[in-house]
Amino acid sequence: MRIFISHLSLNTPNILSNPVRQANMGFSPLSLSQFLSSILFLLHFHTTISSSNYSSSSHFCAPDQSLSLLQFKESFCISSSASSEDCQHPMTESWKEGTDCCLWDGVSCDLETGHVTGLYLSGNENDYLSLEPISFDKLVQNLTQLRELYLSSIDMSLVSPNSLMNLSSSLSSLVLYSCGLQGKFPSSVRKFKHLQLLDLRFNNLTGSIPDDLGQLTELYSIDLSFNDYLSVEPSSFDKIIQNLTKLGGLRLGYVNMPLVTPNSLANLSSSLSALGLWNCGLKGKLPVLNLSHNRLEGPIPGGKQFNTFNADSFEGNLGLCGFPMPKECNSDEAPPLQPSDFHDGDDSKFFEEGFGWKAVAIGYGSGFVFGVTMGYVVFRTRKPAWFLKVVEDLWNLKARRTKKNARRNGARRN
Repeated sequence: MRIFISHLSLNTPNILSNPVRQANMGFSPLSLSQFLSSILFLLHFHTTISSSNYSSSSHFCAPDQSLSLLQFKESFCISSSASSEDCQHPMTESWKEGTDCCLWDGVSCDLETGHVTGLYLSGNENDYLSLEPISFDKLVQNLTQLRELYLSSIDMSLVSPNSLMNLSSSLSSLVLYSCGLQGKFPSSVRKFKHLQLLDLRFNNLTGSIPDDLGQLTELYSIDLSFNDYLSVEPSSFDKIIQNLTKLGGLRLGYVNMPLVTPNSLANLSSSLSALGLWNCGLKGKLPVLNLSHNRLEGPIPGGKQFNTFNADSFEGNLGLCGFPMPKECNSDEAPPLQPSDFHDGDDSKFFEEGFGWKAVAIGYGSGFVFGVTMGYVVFRTRKPAWFLKVVEDLWNLKARRTKKNARRNGARRN
């Protein structure tokens, strides 16, 4: 077809440049336009067929990966009490045998090789979305090019955390959110040199966070919060905050770290924008704070600790205002938060700081004036009537009792 088009394209300029020859050959203007339209149609048809063949060949995934995903789908329903409707997951309805797994919901592939590179599934509210260890092991063994694994709210309580070490070394994102993982945190994770996102929050991991987590220099986000029996040693924490220079978010809420000194926080990376260390058992004095050259904005919180920091701790944050920065906050901006010094059971300190006898006197005085004023208004306007009637009845009853007592006393004297 290319030879035919090339041959026609060579002769066509001669016909167009010589109208006399065009007339002698018997070509009318209408037939010439049809001829050119046919050539354009053939070119478009050839391009469409070629791109269609390329698309179909580049998307079709390997049979072993498709089979592994189908087995993974079947492993969701392992409870005998679960109905067939409960076992169906909305995202896996498109997972059907004989179809291209690269086009399935929750699955992404490499467009050139057709290998599965991403798996994204989240559980629903029922309790039947569980995963067997055998199916997970087969999955990670067959999907050798997996780079992103997102599983949330899927029961993986039977899966050993050490099984995660069988994942591809090219893994860049690992998210197992609220999956019920139980057991010790994997002792070595150095093989995941390309890992950028690690999210294992809301699980039941135990043991210590390994030192070699600090060797994964590509990490930009770590979230291990709400693993109540997980701990971190000072050496591991120091390596994490010193070596991971790209780290932008570190959340270790409810991770036990009583041996970590607050002075370690002075070594935090300048790229860190989110730090969560709530209920970690930290003890000691907060070190010098340095949040310079970030993108913080708004008023700086006030308080005993924040008031000890100078402007150097916040320089380079053009959006910050308030002490100790030279920029004052506008009236519409939120006022600085003041920490509370009130402690349960310490009433003396409570009364010393703003709730002394002066406050009590002001309260009683204003209450007295308000009561007298309201009483005058009620009796002046005689509204509300029900309240006025009650007061008058009580007043009359008291007056009658007074007269009766006076008569009795007079009779006794006589």
